[in-house]
Parts: sequence; C-alpha cells; structure tokens
Amino acid sequence: MPEYEIRPINPEEWLPDRCMSFEMPFNPKISTQKAGCASLEGYYTKGSRKRLMSLYQTVLNNIGCCGFVAWENGCVVGYNNFFPSEIAQITRFYGWGTGKDVKYSTLVHHCISLVQNPDYRRKEIGTGLINRSLDWAKQNGWHIYEVHNVLPDSPTGYKYEQKGCLGFWRRFGFEVTCSVPADPDTETMYGVSVRHSMALHLGDWNNIRL
Repeated sequence: MPEYEIRPINPEEWLPDRCMSFEMPFNPKISTQKAGCASLEGYYTKGSRKRLMSLYQTVLNNIGCCGFVAWENGCVVGYNNFFPSEIAQITRFYGWGTGKDVKYSTLVHHCISLVQNPDYRRKEIGTGLINRSLDWAKQNGWHIYEVHNVLPDSPTGYKYEQKGCLGFWRRFGFEVTCSVPADPDTETMYGVSVRHSMALHLGDWNNIRL
C-alpha cells in the first residue's frame, strides 16, 4: 500500500505554485508562496500570485476539481493538475499542443510533478495521481482527457520533464492523436526531434490499477 495520501487540490491546503524540482518533500505551511509555473502565460497568470489563485478558483467553482496532491506527513511529494479545454485555451500553458479549437467535455492535462528524490521513485506516486484524475473525470461526466507535448521514451529518463513520456501515458490507454516536430528548446534540452499529443476517451477507462 502507498505510504502517501492523495487528496484533491484544496486552496486552504496548498495550490500548485512551483515545479517539484528539488530533492525533498516540502511543507507548504512554512514555504514562501509563489506565482506558479512560468509556462502559464494567459490572462489568469502572468507571474502574479493573485492571478494564479484566480485561475484555480475559477476552475474549482466551475467544475469542482482541478487536480490532486500527494501528501506525506503534511508535506507535498507530488501533484498533477488539469483544466477544462476552454480554460486551457485562455491560459495557453506549455503543453497545450498545436490545436486552437476549444473541445467541450474535454480536460487538458497541465503537468505532473514529483519530488526529485531517488527514495520516492517507483512508489507509484505519479500513477496514483493519474488514476485519481481519470476516475474523477469519468465519474463527473467528462468525455476526453488530453495531454500534449509528450516526449518519446528515453532510457535515461527526463529528470525535469513535467509531462511524463510516451510509455507512461500508454499504460493508461492513451493513444497518440498527432505528432509534431519538437521546438528548438525541447530538442536542445532533451535531444528529441518530435513531441506528441495524446488522448483517452474516458468511456474506455476501466479504473485500471497499474
């Protein structure tokens, strides 16, 4: 059984406001609040803590959930978040993909971020977060869950890649919907020449436990 607990994102506990690019879990109660990921470029964000809070609160008010946090002894060890496609279109966050059409009844994955500590690897934290997200999405009437900017698998992994690679998403039943050339920054940083968009029709999601 996991040693951590997964709970929905709750503004009274903590809002995801940083990448987990450090080696130890952190306690939000004693940590400086930040303004979120630099990849959130739309109206709700632009580096402002107030706008970041507005983004999350808007999603919570509209649909009741925007992702999950993995907790261990009051500290965060990982999280994932997602937005309805109409909100994703506004924020234009990293990973939106190449499409411009708003797809209703579709959730768009933003990121999955885990503490960078070898002791927390292979603990199924990422798997648990995505399982909970897909369960919630299906139970609440969403039709499609999308993820963009998925990179090819690498034998060395992607230490700071927040999306998860192709093999990770395929385990849940996601299929590639389109592939595009990697942007220069991604190609330079990760040594890959392509990135993928993937989707899962939630009617096909059968609560797989991986």
